[in-house]
Amino acid sequence: CPHCAPEKLSQERACAVRVQARVLRSFTMSVLRTMLSEARQRGFWGTVQAVKLGRFANAGNRLVGEDNLGNKYYENRKDTYCRDRWVEYKDPRLLRQDPVNVPPEWHAWLLHNTDSPPSSEPLPKPVYQA
Repeated sequence: CPHCAPEKLSQERACAVRVQARVLRSFTMSVLRTMLSEARQRGFWGTVQAVKLGRFANAGNRLVGEDNLGNKYYENRKDTYCRDRWVEYKDPRLLRQDPVNVPPEWHAWLLHNTDSPPSSEPLPKPVYQA
Protein backbone atom coordinates (compact mmCIF):
# COMPACT_ATOMS: atom_id res chain seq x y z
CA CYS A 1 0.00 0.00 0.00
CA PRO A 2 1.58 3.32 -1.02
CA HIS A 3 -0.08 5.14 1.89
CA CYS A 4 1.67 2.93 4.52
CA ALA A 5 5.20 3.58 3.22
CA PRO A 6 5.63 7.03 4.90
CA GLU A 7 4.36 5.60 8.21
CA LYS A 8 6.73 2.66 8.00
CA LEU A 9 9.63 4.97 7.17
CA SER A 10 8.89 7.26 10.11
CA GLN A 11 8.66 4.24 12.44
CA GLU A 12 12.05 3.02 11.21
CA ARG A 13 13.53 6.48 11.81
CA ALA A 14 12.04 6.60 15.30
CA CYS A 15 13.49 3.15 16.02
CA ALA A 16 16.91 4.24 14.73
CA VAL A 17 16.79 7.36 16.92
CA ARG A 18 15.92 5.23 19.97
CA VAL A 19 18.83 2.88 19.25
CA GLN A 20 21.22 5.80 18.82
CA ALA A 21 20.03 7.33 22.10
CA ARG A 22 20.53 3.99 23.88
CA VAL A 23 24.06 3.62 22.47
CA LEU A 24 24.94 7.20 23.41
CA ARG A 25 23.58 6.70 26.93
CA SER A 26 25.59 3.49 27.44
CA PHE A 27 28.74 5.16 26.05
CA THR A 28 28.27 8.13 28.37
CA MET A 29 27.80 5.84 31.37
CA SER A 30 30.92 3.90 30.38
CA VAL A 31 32.98 7.11 30.18
CA LEU A 32 31.62 8.29 33.53
CA ARG A 33 32.45 4.94 35.17
CA THR A 34 35.97 5.10 33.74
CA MET A 35 36.44 8.68 34.95
CA LEU A 36 35.27 7.76 38.45
CA SER A 37 37.61 4.78 38.66
CA GLU A 38 40.50 6.94 37.39
CA ALA A 39 39.64 9.66 39.92
CA ARG A 40 39.63 7.10 42.74
CA GLN A 41 43.04 5.85 41.68
CA ARG A 42 44.74 9.13 40.76
CA GLY A 43 42.69 11.80 42.51
CA PHE A 44 41.09 14.78 40.77
CA TRP A 45 44.28 16.57 39.69
CA GLY A 46 45.92 13.32 38.64
CA THR A 47 42.94 12.57 36.39
CA VAL A 48 43.10 16.07 34.91
CA GLN A 49 46.80 15.57 34.20
CA ALA A 50 46.17 12.13 32.65
CA VAL A 51 43.55 13.58 30.30
CA LYS A 52 45.87 16.45 29.40
CA LEU A 53 48.79 14.10 28.63
CA GLY A 54 46.68 11.58 26.73
CA ARG A 55 47.22 8.86 29.34
CA PHE A 56 43.58 8.61 30.40
CA ALA A 57 42.17 5.08 30.69
CA ASN A 58 44.86 3.58 28.52
CA ALA A 59 44.56 -0.18 28.91
CA GLY A 60 48.21 -0.94 28.18
CA ASN A 61 49.60 1.19 31.01
CA ARG A 62 51.60 -0.77 33.56
CA LEU A 63 52.83 0.60 36.87
CA VAL A 64 56.53 -0.25 36.98
CA GLY A 65 57.52 1.24 40.31
CA GLU A 66 57.60 4.11 42.73
CA ASP A 67 60.56 6.11 44.01
CA ASN A 68 61.27 7.38 47.52
CA LEU A 69 59.66 10.75 46.66
CA GLY A 70 56.31 9.08 45.87
CA ASN A 71 56.49 9.55 42.07
CA LYS A 72 55.01 6.67 40.04
CA TYR A 73 56.60 5.33 36.88
CA TYR A 74 54.61 3.74 34.08
CA GLU A 75 55.33 1.88 30.88
CA ASN A 76 53.25 1.00 27.84
CA ARG A 77 55.08 -1.29 25.41
CA LYS A 78 52.44 -0.78 22.71
CA ASP A 79 53.10 2.96 22.56
CA THR A 80 55.62 4.70 20.30
CA TYR A 81 59.28 4.41 21.28
CA CYS A 82 60.39 7.30 23.52
CA ARG A 83 56.76 7.91 24.49
CA ASP A 84 56.30 4.57 26.20
CA ARG A 85 57.74 5.46 29.62
CA TRP A 86 56.64 8.34 31.82
CA VAL A 87 56.45 9.60 35.39
CA GLU A 88 53.43 10.84 37.28
CA TYR A 89 54.62 13.14 40.03
CA LYS A 90 53.32 12.71 43.55
CA ASP A 91 51.76 16.17 43.63
CA PRO A 92 50.13 16.73 40.20
CA ARG A 93 49.02 20.24 41.23
CA LEU A 94 52.55 21.58 40.89
CA LEU A 95 52.61 24.13 38.12
CA ARG A 96 56.16 23.25 37.09
CA GLN A 97 56.94 19.58 37.34
CA ASP A 98 60.69 19.55 37.07
CA PRO A 99 62.76 16.52 36.00
CA VAL A 100 65.12 17.46 38.83
CA ASN A 101 62.57 15.75 41.08
CA VAL A 102 63.33 12.41 39.41
CA PRO A 103 66.15 10.33 40.95
CA PRO A 104 69.06 9.52 38.57
CA GLU A 105 68.34 5.78 38.38
CA TRP A 106 64.74 6.42 37.33
CA HIS A 107 65.85 9.15 34.94
CA ALA A 108 68.15 6.62 33.22
CA TRP A 109 65.23 4.20 32.90
CA LEU A 110 62.90 6.90 31.50
CA LEU A 111 65.46 7.78 28.81
CA HIS A 112 65.99 4.11 27.83
CA ASN A 113 69.57 4.06 29.12
CA THR A 114 68.65 0.91 31.06
CA ASP A 115 66.11 -1.75 30.20
CA SER A 116 65.20 -2.85 33.70
CA PRO A 117 63.63 -0.41 36.15
CA PRO A 118 65.50 0.38 39.40
CA SER A 119 62.68 -1.17 41.42
CA SER A 120 63.66 -4.63 40.11
CA GLU A 121 67.40 -4.16 39.71
CA PRO A 122 69.26 -1.21 41.27
CA LEU A 123 71.93 0.53 39.22
CA PRO A 124 75.51 -0.38 40.15
CA LYS A 125 77.58 2.36 41.74
CA PRO A 126 80.23 3.90 39.48
CA VAL A 127 83.81 2.74 40.11
CA TYR A 128 84.86 6.13 41.45
CA GLN A 129 82.08 6.03 44.09
CA ALA A 130 82.63 2.45 45.27
